[in-house]
Amino acid sequence: MNYRHEDFKPVLLAQDAQEWIIRHFKHTKNAEIAERFGISMEWLHRFARKHGLRKTPQFMKKCQLATAAAAKASHLRNGTYPPKGYQIPNANRFKPGHKESSATRRKRLAKAAAALAHTRDLERLRVALGEPQKTKLNLKPACPRKNQLRYYLRKIGYIIDRGSSVAYYDENTRRSLDIENRKKGDRGYVYFEFKPVTK
Repeated sequence: MNYRHEDFKPVLLAQDAQEWIIRHFKHTKNAEIAERFGISMEWLHRFARKHGLRKTPQFMKKCQLATAAAAKASHLRNGTYPPKGYQIPNANRFKPGHKESSATRRKRLAKAAAALAHTRDLERLRVALGEPQKTKLNLKPACPRKNQLRYYLRKIGYIIDRGSSVAYYDENTRRSLDIENRKKGDRGYVYFEFKPVTK
């Protein structure tokens, strides 16, 4: 049966019982109230909505902590703690007063840096091949100047594959001997290998 607020008339309880519920609802469990007065949870929910009753944030937090503690105790009794996939905080950290040695720290950081560099290289390769990224790494161009020069060389007719450092030229290319003859150490030098198109 569907109830509406205007249809609900709390006549099952005496006035003093209703006043008690209004005063204590915010910090008392619904099950305890229902058991105390012999009422149903549905009746209590409708009564609370009609009078705008809510639990306090402090009471809700207390209930959550009590539920978590009870769940942990149950897992400990049944030998299922910690739950699968859960990692106990600080379980692998050093005890108070103990510090990580400098050698161990260097090894740990080097291992993490190598793993990140490997992942970044794979992502750059995927982007170069036109495939979608598999991570959310923000990939910056390995050499912005090289990308800019690659773009310019294509504009004047050089043939360059995506991500390549080899620039091919033919009879339609407006060759730039200044760029082709630059050597390492010259201003604006970026490594490119210039080759004629072979037919």
